Amino acid sequence: MAAIRLIMDRVLPPARCRPIFIDLPPITDAASISSAQAEILRAVSTGNLLLDEAEALSGLLEVRRRSLEAEDLEERIKQLEARL
Repeated sequence: MAAIRLIMDRVLPPARCRPIFIDLPPITDAASISSAQAEILRAVSTGNLLLDEAEALSGLLEVRRRSLEAEDLEERIKQLEARL
């Protein structure tokens, strides 16, 4: 049985994480990121989301925040350049 288990672990390794089902608002601005973070916190506090899952989701939201910030800065620079 140990040999079978070893072979199965190599052929079909155990999943490291599980699918996450959580309703988050569309992430279009800083306010929606804040709302999404609040929803993640609520899910952790009710036990529907594990801490490491919440951390992973928060990391994704941080990447999205930086992307939105970069888009905003790019647009503001274009507007300033157009004025000159």
